[in-house]
Amino acid sequence: MSRECVPELAADARVPRSVRVLCAALIVVTATTVWVGSGHPGAFGAAGASATLVVVGFAKAWAIGWWFMEVGSAPRVLRGLLAVWAGGFATACAVLVLR
Repeated sequence: MSRECVPELAADARVPRSVRVLCAALIVVTATTVWVGSGHPGAFGAAGASATLVVVGFAKAWAIGWWFMEVGSAPRVLRGLLAVWAGGFATACAVLVLR
């Protein structure tokens, strides 16, 4: 497929700064979760590290939903549902991990 046929692949197309920052943040967070999950629990112990991984995972899911799936520009109800889902399940799962 040539670049002329697909506007997103045009040579002069620029990725917005917010998307670049989000991608960089997701890479850093993913690397951190891999490091913590591979046996470096830190000051919180294994249960705290597991709960942190769960919360970070839901934060990443929220960020992907908000920016990449463009829920941020969706109606208020859908934005609220995403926030309630991410926050509620992250809290519930973290509490279950800490038990």
